[in-house]
Amino acid sequence: MSWANWFSKKLSIFRILGIPVTLDYSWFIIFFVYSWTIAVVYLPNNAPQVTKLSSWMLGVVTSLLVFVSVLIHELGHSLVAQKEGIKIKGITLHIFGGLAYLESEPKTALAELKIAIAGPVASFLLSGIFYLLTLVLLKTPYKALDQAFLHLSQVNFLL
Repeated sequence: MSWANWFSKKLSIFRILGIPVTLDYSWFIIFFVYSWTIAVVYLPNNAPQVTKLSSWMLGVVTSLLVFVSVLIHELGHSLVAQKEGIKIKGITLHIFGGLAYLESEPKTALAELKIAIAGPVASFLLSGIFYLLTLVLLKTPYKALDQAFLHLSQVNFLL
């Protein structure tokens, strides 16, 4: 098998609400890079008291939560599309984020608008939830966790 064939394959991970979710193999590259960036750069700069082990654990968990956030964003698009009568082939997470595969185009401009804004609305709600968690943790000694949630809030706001 050539490298090009290996990288074109997807790993089926589960189904959620009847929608198959897959990982493109490129996801593993960005997962490692993102985890490393959080553990080695972001947390030591923003919560210097955290241990290396804790930084790495939070880096991995934060990276996973970023991709869960991307999945929820894509689910937002997908669930509204289903409500509009469009079947969903699946959702793939990859190096650049995620992609929901619709079987057909929306029938009206309004349906297309609803589908288009559903993902950003989901991300905006997640941003608010993570920001509220940040505010709760500001009053605790868990500075690294507070910084991880703040980062997740910012990432979801930008999505």
